[in-house]
Amino acid sequence: MRRTTYRKWLYAFGLILAILAIPAFASCNDYDFDFNAGPSFIPPARIQVRAHHTGRLTIEFANRVERIKLSESAVEQFCTRMQQVIAMDQASGDRIGLDGVVVSGQWKLDGAPSYAFKFWSPDKKNQPRDFALADAVFALLETTVPSCELNAYLEALAIYFDFGVPARVIRGRPLTVRLYGVLSINYADGLAALFASLPANVPLDVDMTNVNGMGTALYPKFQTLLSRNPPVKWITYPGMSRQLQELGVKSNQMEVPKSLYCVPPHTQFSRQ
Repeated sequence: MRRTTYRKWLYAFGLILAILAIPAFASCNDYDFDFNAGPSFIPPARIQVRAHHTGRLTIEFANRVERIKLSESAVEQFCTRMQQVIAMDQASGDRIGLDGVVVSGQWKLDGAPSYAFKFWSPDKKNQPRDFALADAVFALLETTVPSCELNAYLEALAIYFDFGVPARVIRGRPLTVRLYGVLSINYADGLAALFASLPANVPLDVDMTNVNGMGTALYPKFQTLLSRNPPVKWITYPGMSRQLQELGVKSNQMEVPKSLYCVPPHTQFSRQ
């Protein structure tokens, strides 16, 4: 009897020790995060996440400040991603260039040492930890519904990181392909695959209002859309309308907004 009681006491004591050994931050909902991005050709941004049982994201960009409430799941998923990022291996060595983007900041999880970071234009293969950190930030942003101005800014900032083809498909009527940034020959295969994947014989808008230029070598990729029925509606500002005319788009197939053109209301930010 005494031996049984002793074993029960020993088990209970061991269980208490195991519980005490669990880090205080296991719930992963109590942290502060600062992310400063200094891109070469657009205004800098500061992104702050304050997660103390409830989460809020604040972003300062182009003389604007926006505050966005985060869902509980987004707060915890970002925390989990950051813990994974910190544990990643990466060769040491500072990189810097004449353009690109300089990133710095700090992550502080309650009950754990702070983690400071600073890097320049991370390459996914050679700087996997730095790239994963930037990817985690944009994945968090993809859980939010930004303003029209913030959506356009985030697209412009995203192209400083190698996230893939700067294009997204917005489902609905009409189906919309939104392109952004500078479209170079590097995206030729990705754009061809995207255009080939679009369903045929449905209304299609191609939104190029946040495109800042396109290489002429991409014209054949875009010309594959000219034979669609019904015809594509091309939404663009005057700067890009000339290039669209060069590749064969008729003026009556173009819409030129007179003010900032926005994605549909209540649309979450997305890189693709």
